[in-house]
Amino acid sequence: MGRTGIIVTGIIGAALVVAAIIAFGQKDEEATPPPAANTSSTALQSETATTTITYNGSSFSPNQATVKKGDTVVFKNDSSQAIQIQSNPHPIHSDMPELNIGLIEAGQSQSITLSSIGSWGYHNHLNPTQTATIIIR
Repeated sequence: MGRTGIIVTGIIGAALVVAAIIAFGQKDEEATPPPAANTSSTALQSETATTTITYNGSSFSPNQATVKKGDTVVFKNDSSQAIQIQSNPHPIHSDMPELNIGLIEAGQSQSITLSSIGSWGYHNHLNPTQTATIIIR
């Protein structure tokens, strides 16, 4: 075998070694499952959020809340009197029927899920000057 034959044989041998390394490396990658973080981040993206709006006896806090469609909103009455949450305009409450929650006794809460995108006003029907806004995106 001449010098050219030895070089060709060496190149072929080196190519076989590189091909084997690549083949075994790919098998290890295929056998490794994706990291758990990818799975949990996907799950977090599909979860809904909860926003609490608190009534203190004279106003709602926050006075303007922004939520995503499908999120849960909790109206919490931290006052010593009952409130009646209704959508605007007063007294017909027709703008956003989902906000026509009705009576919430002192110390109680009411949860709702909102699905109508937009900016919606609501008020305490027992004192219509106490108003707030919720924005649903």
